[in-house]
Amino acid sequence: MEARTPFVGRRAEVEYVLQHIHALCHGTAPQICLLNLCGVYGIGKSALLQELAQRATAYEDLVCLTLRLPALPMEAKALTLAARQAIIHQLHPADGELPPDDATADGALAACAAALLRRRAPILLLIEAEERHATLAFGWIERGLLLPLVRANRLVAPITSHAPLRWRELDTRRRAESRALTPLSLQETANHLALTQSVAATLYPFTRGLPLANAVARVLLEEAPDPLRWSDATQGELLARIAQQLYARVGPELTNDLRCACETLAVAREFTIPLLQQLLTLCAPPEQPRNQAFQLMLVRQLQELDLVVWEQQSNSWRVVPMLRQIIAKGLRYHDPQRYQQIQQLACSYYRQMLDEVIVARHLHLAELLWHTMERQHTNGTTAADLLRHFVRTYLVSPDGQQVDYAALNALRNRLLTDFDQSAAFDDQTPNLAALVAILDQTMAELV
Repeated sequence: MEARTPFVGRRAEVEYVLQHIHALCHGTAPQICLLNLCGVYGIGKSALLQELAQRATAYEDLVCLTLRLPALPMEAKALTLAARQAIIHQLHPADGELPPDDATADGALAACAAALLRRRAPILLLIEAEERHATLAFGWIERGLLLPLVRANRLVAPITSHAPLRWRELDTRRRAESRALTPLSLQETANHLALTQSVAATLYPFTRGLPLANAVARVLLEEAPDPLRWSDATQGELLARIAQQLYARVGPELTNDLRCACETLAVAREFTIPLLQQLLTLCAPPEQPRNQAFQLMLVRQLQELDLVVWEQQSNSWRVVPMLRQIIAKGLRYHDPQRYQQIQQLACSYYRQMLDEVIVARHLHLAELLWHTMERQHTNGTTAADLLRHFVRTYLVSPDGQQVDYAALNALRNRLLTDFDQSAAFDDQTPNLAALVAILDQTMAELV
């Protein structure tokens, strides 16, 4: 596993896992023994496993193993023999012979589980399930390795992944739990960068508490030690380096087409098929028209790379929010013309939706508010002024006699739970609660 220093934060996750290890080592099998720690690229999953491995050395009788599930080809639909062999080699490196076929590999995995059980010791198995199509390999080890160890009450297994894992076996599913890793706080970021909190606050809008981004910032700080004096060019360089590291983590499967689509969709925030068709025309040269099937294929590939997720609440796709903010901000620095094109297109789309569609108006208004604020980022217009204007324009009849209170209440809930908008409005209002208070005041005036 990749070393990252210094290790900062994750106190709750570390203590949670250590409590389970402590119970197991003292003869009490924890009910939850499969701990799925999931999060985006660069959130610090590998560093967390490394910290857990180091802390586990305090337990002398504990058998500690690490397992990194191998990447599979992009087109893979089933686990390959080479992947099975790679897993067996990690679990039993002393055995020079690798299984020659799938059936023999199944037997070898069962033999690894049996060998661990014969040691009659508590087992800590640290698993990285983050590579491409890791879920295919995970299904295999869940059945052949984890299941017998879980049934024997001898295992604690922290497992990292980009998205929550799906458990196929009942006995593993009922003893598994998923926890999402969140960004580092401002204070944790200050500790990570060895800066005061006030100085770290100037970098936080760029790194967003992502440990990988902090690591990039640490290198740039060696070249330009005072971030308070950084020029726009230096800030842009930071964003470019962060994006480069993120894309490197994704791997060579992130082609130029996919990268362009990801950047465009990151600015758009969330998108459905009609908006998708308009947005992705910005990624295609005029001589290369892209039909809807091609555009949907790009989105599916971005989903497979864990860069795009489907949001059930709004029935739309969106780039993973934590990465979206960094990618979109980078595009605003390096290609402001394209950035403004995307924002203008999004504003026009949501105005049209509000004019023509009577459902999901709160979602369309929230998106219009967000994109308008982004377009007018420096002209002094406040989110409060825009909110009042949009409410009176789109949710109140021209004569003021009819008010769409259902949409107003839904908009209120949307604002309170929208992680992205809280970041966008940091320099426009004290916080989202203040913006919601303004919405409440506007609603009261309409009664």
